[in-house]
Parts: sequence; C-alpha cells; structure tokens
Amino acid sequence: MSLHRISSALRSSRAYASVSSLAISRPGLQAAVAPLVVKSLSKTANGIQIATVDDKGPVSSVAVVLNLGSRHEAPDAPGAAHLLKNILVRNLEDDTIVRTVRGAEFRGNTLSTTVTREHLILASEFLRDDLVDVVPELLNLLFNKSFQPYEFLDAIPSVIAESQAHLSLPETKIWEEAHTLAFRSGLGSPLFITKAAAGNLKRSSLTSLLEKSINPSRLVIIGSGIDHSELSGLVSSSLATKTFPTEAESTVAPSKYYGGETRIDAGPNSKAKYLFAFPTVGIKSSNYFASAILAALLNGSSKTQWGNPSGLLASASTASTTASTDLKSYTDIGLIGIKVEGHTGEVSFVGQRAINVLKSVASGSIPEAALAGAKNSVIVDLESAGREDVVANIARQVLALGNFSTSKEFAEKIQKVTAADVARVAKEALSSKATIVAYGNTGGLPFADSFTF
Repeated sequence: MSLHRISSALRSSRAYASVSSLAISRPGLQAAVAPLVVKSLSKTANGIQIATVDDKGPVSSVAVVLNLGSRHEAPDAPGAAHLLKNILVRNLEDDTIVRTVRGAEFRGNTLSTTVTREHLILASEFLRDDLVDVVPELLNLLFNKSFQPYEFLDAIPSVIAESQAHLSLPETKIWEEAHTLAFRSGLGSPLFITKAAAGNLKRSSLTSLLEKSINPSRLVIIGSGIDHSELSGLVSSSLATKTFPTEAESTVAPSKYYGGETRIDAGPNSKAKYLFAFPTVGIKSSNYFASAILAALLNGSSKTQWGNPSGLLASASTASTTASTDLKSYTDIGLIGIKVEGHTGEVSFVGQRAINVLKSVASGSIPEAALAGAKNSVIVDLESAGREDVVANIARQVLALGNFSTSKEFAEKIQKVTAADVARVAKEALSSKATIVAYGNTGGLPFADSFTF
C-alpha cells in the first residue's frame, strides 16, 4: 500500500473516532513538546552570510545561493542565467565532472542546480556526517575558473531542449508571457533560453555574469539540519584559498510594473486558460504576509481530495470552469494572479465574477471564518514544503532582508495580519492596470476591455 493511501486511511480512521474533537482542548500553533529548531545567522570574515536551521535530524542540506537570475542578465545576453545553471557543475581545474558526480552518487547524496528570476542555487542533500565533504565541493564548483569551449557547446542542445519542454506546458508559457507584459525587462526577462539566444551567447557572457554575482553582498550559504558552528568553520576554511573577482558589483534597477494584454492561440479544441495578474508587494514589504493571505483567501481550488473548492473564488466558478489564484513573490514586487480555466464560452462570465470577488475583498468584505482559514492554509503550505523549498525560502529572506523567519515565527506573523491589511493589498492591486494572458481558442475568448475592474 502506498504512503498516500496509508495516510488517507489514517485520516479517515481519525474522522470516525468515538471521541469528538470538540471535547479536546487545543494547545495552539506550537506543541509544547515539539523539538526545538535552532536558528542561526552569522557572517564570515569577508562578509558572506551563513544561515542555518537545525532540527537535529540525520539528513542535512546545504545550498550556495547567488543573487543571479534572469533579472540580472545583460540585455544582449538573454538566457545566460539558464545556460549557466546547466554548466555550473563541470570539470574542475584538477579534477573531472565524472569524479564529482560519481562521488555524490556513491555517498547517496544529491547534487543539483536551480535558476529562478532572481537566484542561482547550487545545492546538495546528504547525511549529516558528509558535511565535511559537501561544503568544499560546492564552493570549488562555484569558484571554478576552468571553463572549456566544449563544455559550453555541449550544454547548449540540452538547455534548448529543457526550455522547449517547459514552454510546452500552458501554465509555464502563460506566466512567462505575463512577466514580460508586467515588467518588460528585469523580472520580465525570459527565464528560459531560446534557440536564437543560445546561438548568440558567448562564454564571456556567462563568466561576466557569474563574476559580478560572486560578491559577499549577493552570496549566501544556507544549511538545513546542520550545526551552525560546523558549517561556518568549513565555509571559512574553504574560502581561505578562494579569491573574489575584482570587478565592481553591478546594481539592479528597481522593478517597474506596466501591465498589458496578449493572446496565445492553441487551437479550436483547446482548454481555455485566462490569467488576470495584478502587481502586489514583494518580500521586503511589511504587507508581504497580507499578500500571501490574500492569495489563499481567494484561491478557488480544492484543498482536500474529496471536498469542493472552499476559497472565495469558489463562488465564481461553475461545474466546468474554475477560478484559482497563484502568487509570484520577488524582492521588491510580486504578481498575484487569478486564473480562469475551463470552457471557452464561460471565461467571460466566470472571469467577471472572479474580479467582483476581488473587488469585494478590497472593499473590506472579508468573512472572519474565511480569513482564519486562509491564515491556516498559508501556515500549512509552509510547513508542508520540502527541504529544497525551505532552503530556497530562507535564502530569499536573507538576501532581501538580511535575516529570516523560522516556520514558528512565520506563523506568528501570519496570525497578526488583519482583515484591513488584506483589504489594503487587494485595493492596491486593483488600482493598477491588469496583466491579461488569454490562452486557447482565442477567437472565442474575451478581450481585456470586456471586463470591469
């Protein structure tokens, strides 16, 4: 029997327990006997921040995170961050990629690279005792000066294929178009490389982008399930032999929102997907938690395997066309999206009803029970995140704020958000021009001017 089915059976058995849950006192957000998660943050002698959370478990992870993503690319080198992600793990000056990869496999460790619009992440998961091997390995890869022409050329076909696979997914393509419309450059730069862009890239474009980013103010090292003093000591000793590039740190222009409308035809028999996206606050804002709650409050998707949609947007949906939300958060700005998906002929009706729900929230009409449920949903989603997502979230906070919150601290901040805070975020979102992406049989889909915002 699968773990999912076992957990479902356990949940079902609890539901039919003879003792009513109403008769049991509730201890609050944090159980009194919960294991203490140790949070630590420090800086090396050269200013690199190290953040750790230690749950004392046997499995650890380390991520070296750079403020380097598609947002930081030069206008004449789109796709450089994506290609760099695929080529970051390569031959060292005194060793081969084969030994690096086989060594990780032999120990049962993972080794991965990830790129986002703002960050490049080099990470590994391993048993706690392997920390002494993993830290020098990751830093050697990051500071690797060996960059052979054949490595550059060999990576291009695979990165193009990767882009094509991602962009074949309607959801990915819709959000890519939405970012381009919303921000044009910076956060609007393509996350995925195109064939034309790959053909124009040079090795110097990648090395220049990397060297500008290996700066103490743009580099953090995150550990999960790790003793902070051990990680800090290993990082300091590993960096003792490294030199930071002398090139001056590049500045990142603040995000500017524009909005707009585009249409992607997918054929007459395609399923309609219609995205309304609005600007919202970024991670640096004191209203960031309110934006997360707003997305959960509206979300019209089902949170259970058997139940019906429970968010406020559920009232806008029909049996064949649904409305749901998604939140894209960045350092200084974000996008909150309402996606209508289903029958082409119902998009206009469901879309307007969804906008009306958002307008109602902006006016302050927020049911108390719905707000409480949305807060709980945000906390549950945070606690349900995998180790990789937890590490990435900590890195985003440290790079943006210089500090980070544990899940317990996050939950406490969520509970302090008021209905007025959420209404304010919704009102600010509606005050800007919407970003609209229509996907499907565009001949039957409405235009932006057919909606009342």
